[in-house]
Amino acid sequence: MKHRLHFKNRTSLRTKTRIKNVAVMLTFTGLLAGIFMLYQFIGNVADSRAQQLEEKIHPKANQLEGFTGRKKISIDPGKIKSTTVLRGLPVLINIRFDELRQQEYGGTVFSKEGHDFVFTAADGITVVPFEIERFDPTAGKLLAWVRPDSLLPGINAHEMFLYYGNKDNVNAQSPLTFASPFAAVWHLNGGFKASSESTFAGESVGLKDEEGRFAGAKEFLAYDATYASFEKNDALDFSGNVSVSAWVKSNESAENQYIFTNSFKNGGCNLFLNKENKLVFEVVNENGKTVSTERIKEGRKLDAGEWYSVTGVYNEKEGRLSTFINGLLDREIKAEKAYSKGGNVVIGAVNEKCHGYFNGTIDEVRIANAAFSPGYIATAYASESDPESFIKADEQEVFTASKNVTQIESFDARVAEGHVSVNWQTAKESNLDYFTLERSSDRLKFEKVASKFAYGNSEKQQNYFLIDQAPIVGNAFYRLRYTSFKGESDVSNVISVHSDAIQATLGITKVEPNPFKDNFSVVFKCDREESIKVKLTSISGQLMHTETVEPKTGEENYFEYADAASLQPGIYFLSLSQAKEQKTIKLIKRL
Repeated sequence: MKHRLHFKNRTSLRTKTRIKNVAVMLTFTGLLAGIFMLYQFIGNVADSRAQQLEEKIHPKANQLEGFTGRKKISIDPGKIKSTTVLRGLPVLINIRFDELRQQEYGGTVFSKEGHDFVFTAADGITVVPFEIERFDPTAGKLLAWVRPDSLLPGINAHEMFLYYGNKDNVNAQSPLTFASPFAAVWHLNGGFKASSESTFAGESVGLKDEEGRFAGAKEFLAYDATYASFEKNDALDFSGNVSVSAWVKSNESAENQYIFTNSFKNGGCNLFLNKENKLVFEVVNENGKTVSTERIKEGRKLDAGEWYSVTGVYNEKEGRLSTFINGLLDREIKAEKAYSKGGNVVIGAVNEKCHGYFNGTIDEVRIANAAFSPGYIATAYASESDPESFIKADEQEVFTASKNVTQIESFDARVAEGHVSVNWQTAKESNLDYFTLERSSDRLKFEKVASKFAYGNSEKQQNYFLIDQAPIVGNAFYRLRYTSFKGESDVSNVISVHSDAIQATLGITKVEPNPFKDNFSVVFKCDREESIKVKLTSISGQLMHTETVEPKTGEENYFEYADAASLQPGIYFLSLSQAKEQKTIKLIKRL
């Protein structure tokens, strides 16, 4: 009994020991798993924060130098009434912001005429044509025509930038907005100078300035026989398509009221309201025959005292004559070849010796050597009738941050093996969001190299560094742009380094697909028969994969990563290293 009891006790002891050892092993395994999970968590947090910075910085376009700030302007894609790309359509910008006031009224604009305004395309640096219709420097209210390169139908908004506040830009001249296909545009806002590449000599009789549909306009009074007349101009001698448009507000009249005419015995056109106040468009062919939409008895009667957008279009290819009211088709007929060489141009009458005087207000008369499509006309009306909803202007993006945001103690750049290492220190930081390293070859135009989050708020020294993996050969200039949590930014002093050309023996020729989902492959070439180390890292620097490959010289080599499905969506960097040479590419893992 005792022996059995002793045996049983020894068995129990061994069992307890095993349980204890298992518990220790489980505890140790759990600790390792916990450490691994913590490491993975820290890596994921770092990746998330690094990607957050990339997403925060990357959408920002380049910047024109010397301006105090800018606003991003987005066009509502739902307002583009076309299924095809629209080109040459001036968009009306009507905005008011305190920062757009002249400096003496508390704003940031230098010129009371708004000469330091500049509009660019979505890239932030390509200047697009624009023309200021009216600027109120006391209220910061801007009314301007801006001509994007194109307007794209679809779900993506078209974007532009408005720059302002540049004391060195107050005498700059903007590119001509109403260039080809526009032969002439009369804003009728003050004088009679045409916004076009051609000048029109002429005179006006009895016209008065009046508040127009956009800014100023001209009041025409039939009983005073008022008109504006211009000498014949070859710019209006079209051999094919033509579009004539205007904004009009008529009074009651029992006579035809001519808006625009340059008709002659062998050509020209007329846009007018007939005795029923219906819109009529006529073209004259080279044989003196007139084709008119008045042959179609339907048509909308315009109410007196109301503003209307009216357009007449002759399409030679389709042999069609059309009128549009407020962006919608009004009347349309077939027309043989017409509109050759016209005569003198008259606004507000048939001519200076006849009847047909307009009775009301006319604004924004345009003549174009093009047959504008229904989508073009409808989009133009959407912009001009309600510019406040056609576009949206973002909050002010300020380029000058308070010097209290940070104090940079040192800033230097050094050339290393195939790259440039940039280091800097801050003595203090106050609500500082991030740094952007910018590079230039001429010290004038800078481009973004990389970005890094700042510490934020600190009273002690903080150290930072960034790497330019593909430096400029020769002299390169670097600066730091530091941005606060409010979006304000300023730049540091500029430093320079010199990098000699490196004889490249390793090159990446193709990566596909990129963005990737489950796998990707890289095609590369090299001139050395040496091993190449391949490294895949996350945006935060976490090593995701490494291996060594043996390349073949003088031909294409392939590296395929088939385990990409295990990667989290985000940004990664793949580097190939051989001897002292390294090539790095950015990859994007999509959802």
